[in-house]
Amino acid sequence: MDSINVIARAKVNLSLEVKGKRDDGYHLLSMVMQSIELADKLFVKKSKTNCITITSDSKTIPCDERNTAYKAALLFNQKAGLKDGYDIFIQKNIPSGAGMGGGSADAAGVLIALNRFNSNVFSEKELMQLGLKLGADVPFCIAGGTKLAEGIGEEFTELKSLDFKLLIVKPAKGISTAEAFRRLRFELITHNPNTKKLVNAINQNDKYAIYKYMDNALYDFSLELVPEMETIVKDLEKLGSQKAMMTGSGSTVIGIFENDEELKMAYDYFSKLYKDVYITKTTTEAITVDIIN
Repeated sequence: MDSINVIARAKVNLSLEVKGKRDDGYHLLSMVMQSIELADKLFVKKSKTNCITITSDSKTIPCDERNTAYKAALLFNQKAGLKDGYDIFIQKNIPSGAGMGGGSADAAGVLIALNRFNSNVFSEKELMQLGLKLGADVPFCIAGGTKLAEGIGEEFTELKSLDFKLLIVKPAKGISTAEAFRRLRFELITHNPNTKKLVNAINQNDKYAIYKYMDNALYDFSLELVPEMETIVKDLEKLGSQKAMMTGSGSTVIGIFENDEELKMAYDYFSKLYKDVYITKTTTEAITVDIIN
């Protein structure tokens, strides 16, 4: 084989609880993370040269060594003792600066594709360990599904699968993860969720308790950068969302809908206001691979 197509799915946080901070500056977290159908598509091809090239249909991402897909390919080669070249095209559907793991999903997709090229030389656990060197969300974007994530986001516990329909609304201004955590003040958190209670609700399939315990500790601090998120949350609730909240580090807001007609009406309303508005749903898969030849 010399060509692989990859579907690399986004993630949302149903909770983001901050429990402390390590000496190295990383925050200790407890989160419920969830894969969704919204996805980037990667077309990965072996190159006749030793160069790694990145191209994309999007102007919002760098196509050089700053790109997480490039970093993933380089790291894979270093770990596997290879000097192979790859041409990687990224069809970007996950909005950038959205707190939805777009760059992490791309890195995860490249790691899995290159592993397939090389007869799965690394186990999934080893790929996740590699991915952690690229970013805290990459291991989840390899594993996917519905999981409790602890530590800095790399320690996983499998949870019961969820079946939710979501509306994704992202304002024009994004927020970098680094900036969101830089603004965090532990003593000022008012939205720190109880992730343990959320996990219990998920495993008991108690959807109303799930809605109750979903929350995000970064919300107040991210709101200082993108105040319109508050209006989006309120409007989603007025339009029938059972639960609306900021996901990840922002600025994306998600709304869970149980009524298809209300979901469509909310989509029509927000799509007139914002470019990045998507109807999607939860899924058990993070990465899908299609081997071309």
